[in-house]
Amino acid sequence: MVRPVILYGAECWVVGQKEEQLLETTEMRMLRRIRGVTLEDKMRSDDIRKELGVCPIGEKARESRLRWFWACYEKRARKPPEADAELGSPREKTKRQTERKMA
Repeated sequence: MVRPVILYGAECWVVGQKEEQLLETTEMRMLRRIRGVTLEDKMRSDDIRKELGVCPIGEKARESRLRWFWACYEKRARKPPEADAELGSPREKTKRQTERKMA
C-alpha cells in the first residue's frame, strides 16, 4: 500500500539524484516500520528489501516512466497520418477552371 501512494504520478516526474534519494529514504523508513526494525538495529536496507520481497523504489519509478513513454510512443505510431486534403469535393485548379469557362 505504500508504493502506490509514493509513486502516484511518477510517469511525468523528472527525478534527479536528490529526489531519488528522498524517495529511497521515505520508502526505507516505511519498510523499517513495517518490518519492526529501527536504525539502531543496524540492519541493511538490502536485507530488509529482500525479506519483504521488494525492489528499490527508484527502479519502480523508472519502470513507470518507461511504461508511460512507451504508451505515448505506441499511441503516436497507431495514429493515422493527418491528411493534407480538405474534406469535400476537390477544388478545381485555376488552369482547368479557366479552360472550362472559355469552352
